Amino acid sequence: MKSIRRILIIVFVLVTFIAGAIVWWNYPSPISDIAPSEVTSILFIEYDKGGAKHGGTRITVTDQMDIKHIMENLNSVSLKKEKLSLDYPVLGLGITILEIDGSTHRFVIDSNSPNSRIRKGLLFYRPESGSIDLSYIQEMFSKYPHSFIIP
Repeated sequence: MKSIRRILIIVFVLVTFIAGAIVWWNYPSPISDIAPSEVTSILFIEYDKGGAKHGGTRITVTDQMDIKHIMENLNSVSLKKEKLSLDYPVLGLGITILEIDGSTHRFVIDSNSPNSRIRKGLLFYRPESGSIDLSYIQEMFSKYPHSFIIP
């Protein structure tokens, strides 16, 4: 009787864990939920075809009006988890958001993919609602002084 009860508890825990994982995987999440007033600068790195290992063009956006536009756009985009990002090269547009308290948030927009896939942490995401204003971000590369970085 004790062994059947123990097996039922284990099965219940496993089913609960699997159900929780399925809900977590399918639950949309925002790219960012940071208020524009909390951001001091946004660093953009445009990675070439060689990926992050080969460097790229870098700019730092510091104008509060530009930061406000970019952050409001990023905060309006909802993401859906797609797959693990292990063993994939970093290509596209790297974004680092620096907050007033010194914390940073990093992700990469794969602008070459048809749906602007996003790499954040160990996962790839795809926009579920809203879209990233890539044309505005590209304008920043002509507005701000840029440099080429070598890793």
